[in-house]
Amino acid sequence: MLRMGKMTDYAFIILDVLADNTERPLSAQAVSALSKLPEPTVSKILKILTKGNLIYSVRGAGGGYHLSKLVNEISVLDVLEAMEGRISMVECIDSPHTCVVIENCPIQGRWNGINAVLRGALSEWSLDDLKQGRAA
Repeated sequence: MLRMGKMTDYAFIILDVLADNTERPLSAQAVSALSKLPEPTVSKILKILTKGNLIYSVRGAGGGYHLSKLVNEISVLDVLEAMEGRISMVECIDSPHTCVVIENCPIQGRWNGINAVLRGALSEWSLDDLKQGRAA
């Protein structure tokens, strides 16, 4: 079953809060209060999203976090990969040397097309699409 982790789900909530509050940076405490998520969890996710270049921090009094791009420029794929790592259907797409059955695999390399379609679909959906409830 394909399913994103709980922290990734929370990351989308946090990004939604930041998208709704673009007029000023929000502290981790403010994001926690607005998202109703625990502050330690919010702080951890904010660090990951910063490392993934989806948000940036402003230091000092009145500092906090801002989106790095407009909501229509941040794709679902961007968020998933910042939180979960590179998206691939099977491990051997990115790391064929880790597969123990690669020598005898009858479907070796055949997941690549499906993986490309999945990544393409995820890259076509933006945070704004999620916020607006875009139909499939």
